[in-house]
Amino acid sequence: MKKRALITGVFGQDGSYVAELLAKKGYEVHGIARLPLSKNAQRICAFLQKNGIDIITHECLLEKYTDVLALISALRPHECYHLAATHYSSQATEAERLTIARELYQNNIISASNLLHAIHVSSPETKVVFAGSSLMFDATNESPQDETTPFSTASIYGLSKVAAAELARFYRAQHGMHVTNAILYNHESPRRSFDFVTQKIAWNVAQIKMGTSTTMTLGNLHSAKDWGYAQDYANGMYLAAQQEKSDDYIFATGELHSVEEFLSYAFRAIGVEQWRDYVTIDATLATKLDTPLRGNAQKAYQQLNWKHTLTFSELAEKMVNAVLDEKSKL
Repeated sequence: MKKRALITGVFGQDGSYVAELLAKKGYEVHGIARLPLSKNAQRICAFLQKNGIDIITHECLLEKYTDVLALISALRPHECYHLAATHYSSQATEAERLTIARELYQNNIISASNLLHAIHVSSPETKVVFAGSSLMFDATNESPQDETTPFSTASIYGLSKVAAAELARFYRAQHGMHVTNAILYNHESPRRSFDFVTQKIAWNVAQIKMGTSTTMTLGNLHSAKDWGYAQDYANGMYLAAQQEKSDDYIFATGELHSVEEFLSYAFRAIGVEQWRDYVTIDATLATKLDTPLRGNAQKAYQQLNWKHTLTFSELAEKMVNAVLDEKSKL
C-alpha cells in the first residue's frame, strides 16, 4: 500500500521540494494550497505538473478546525509536513503590521494548533514535521545556535513560529505524538519567491546577461545570513520523519555569507567580475542590520546522516542559470 503524505503550503518553495521527493519515492501526495495561488506558486505548480509530479490538492482553511478535522479524518496520512506560513516584512507600514500580526496569529499559530489537535484525535499515528525558522533565535546572544539554545525572539514572526514549535513540543510530550520541529535557516533555490533578495538578484543578473536590463537596485549589501539549498532542507525534513522517535533538528550550513557575496557569485555565473557597474544602492531599501544567525546542524548530520549538496557559490550559479533556462523557453 502506498504511503500517504499531506503537505501544507505544497506550492511554496519548501512544499514543492518535499512533494517532488515523496512522489519519486512512491508516496500518494496530498497538498493544501492557499487560493488564489500567488504568481510564484503558479510557476511552481506548472513546473510540477510539467514534470509529472502528481499532487492531489485540497481546499482547506487551516484556521478553521472543522475543515482540518474533516480532511485529516478522511486522509489519515502517514506523514504530514506543515510548511504553510505567513511571512513578515520589516518594511511594512504600521497599518500593514497590524494586519500582518493578525494573519500571523491565524496562519502560524491557530493553524498549527488545529492541525495538531485534529491529528491527535483522528490520526494519532501520523508523523508530523513542523517547519521552524532561525528567527526563533533572533534575540539570542548565543552563536552558533543549536537545539539546546533557548528560543529568544524580538520579531512578531519569530514569536509566531516559537508558539507553533512549543505547541509541537507539547503534543509530543503530553500525547506521545511523533512531531518534529525542523528549524530551517535561510534556504534558497530557483523556486524562491521574487520577494527575497537572492531571487531578485538572480533574475536581475539573468536579465542583464540577456540584454533586457542594465542595472539593479538593492539595499544593504552587508547583511549576512546562513544560506543553504532548499532541496537539501526538504530532504532533511523527510529524513526526520523517518526516525523512530521525533525530536527537534536544526538544518543550517554553519556558514555566514553576505548579500554582496551572493551578488558577486551571481555575476560570476554570467562571466562578469566588475559587477558594481550594474548595481545601484538605495538606502531606503535597506532593512535593519540584525545580528547574523548561524546554525549548528551537527545533530542532523550525525543522527539523520543529512548533508549539503551545494556550496554557496554553486547555489548562486544554479539560481541564475535556472532563470536563464526559463527565459530561453519563453
